[in-house]
Formats: sequence, C-alpha cells, structure tokens
Amino acid sequence: MAIHINGTTIDQVGVVDDSADTRDTISDDLKDADVIPRPFDGPFTTLDELLQTVLSETDAVVCDHHLSPRNYAPCTGAEAVGCWYREGFPSVLVTRYEKAEIEEIRRYRRGIAALIPSDDSSPDSIIKGLEICIGEFNHHFIPTRKPWMNMFRIDDVEEGSNPVQVYVVIPGWNSGEAIKLPLELFPENLRQHVRANERFFANMNLGAENQEDLYFDAIEYRGR
Repeated sequence: MAIHINGTTIDQVGVVDDSADTRDTISDDLKDADVIPRPFDGPFTTLDELLQTVLSETDAVVCDHHLSPRNYAPCTGAEAVGCWYREGFPSVLVTRYEKAEIEEIRRYRRGIAALIPSDDSSPDSIIKGLEICIGEFNHHFIPTRKPWMNMFRIDDVEEGSNPVQVYVVIPGWNSGEAIKLPLELFPENLRQHVRANERFFANMNLGAENQEDLYFDAIEYRGR
C-alpha cells in the first residue's frame, strides 16, 4: 500500500492526536486512502521528541491541533506542523478550532499548507491536503496559498492585552477588515516600530478567501 504524489512516495502516515478514538477514526480514513496508518499513542515529553519520532518512522503525518489536554505533547499541533513543513515533511493539520484560536494558529499558518476542519476529514481531503503540501515544497501553490510581498498597515495596538495584540489592515486584500496578530509574530528587532499608522511588508497569501487562512511571513519594516 502506497501512494505517489509529485514524485514523493508515501507508504506510512503518522496519526498524532491525544484522543485514541480520533486516532482510530483517522487511521480508518488512511486505510481507505491506500496508505498504512501509524498512530502514535504518546505521550511525548518535548516538541523535539514528537518531531523526530514522526520524521524517523513515517513518510507523512496527520496531526490534531490540541495536544496538551491529556498531556499528550507540550505543544500545539499548529506548531508541530509548522516545524515539519520547514523540514520538507508532508503534514496536514486536522482540527476543530474556534475563532479564538485563529491568532494562535496564525503564527504558524505559513507552514500549514492544509488545515482541514474535523468534520470535513475524509480519505479524499487528507490526500488532497498532502498534495497541496508537497506541491508547495516544489514551489507550486494553489491560488489561496500563493505568497505575495505586500504592504499592511498597523491600525491599532492593544498594549494592555497579554500577549499584546496588533490590529492590521491589508489594503491589497480587504481594506475594511482589521486582522488581529500577536506582537510575537513581528521580528523582535522590529517591534519598536509597531504602532498605529506604521506600514510593514510581508509575504502574504492575498488569494485567501477569509482572514482565518491569511499568513504573514518574512515581515519587513522599510521606514516611513
């Protein structure tokens, strides 16, 4: 059992989820997709242990976002998938996330090529997610994920929040919608410039259909 995607052979797919029932469900989906599921029972004591175990034992991974409630792993699935993406390892995030988690996920969104809502998880959607991810490794982006260097403007800074939140507007995407970003998303040496009406540049996927899917990568400040 194996599938071939753009020159990449995928035989075993890891399943990372703190719920045994969900691991079983996704494993059944993977069997229907003609790959061998490799569910990981955990727990993992560090992020690096999780990353390296999956990298060494599988060809790709399907990962949940919430990994800490049952002490399964000391990280989020978004962080793990972002790390695997940087390693060129095919990975898909499957989760039931709430609006409040958008900012938490966004800091890793550039490296999450495919985010599948739990209710939409299926053999077809998982394979499609892996295809999108591997395509990006080969510099082939679907329209909603293609990066463009573009300007965005600081609308407001919520200094009293913890962590500090920054509201930004992207004229080239939707000038009427403010997007909330954590200050930590900005490089540390640029944070002194993060104030109302300042302009920054970043690689963004301007084809995103909603702000939940937007990412901000390689943020730059070019002065006034």
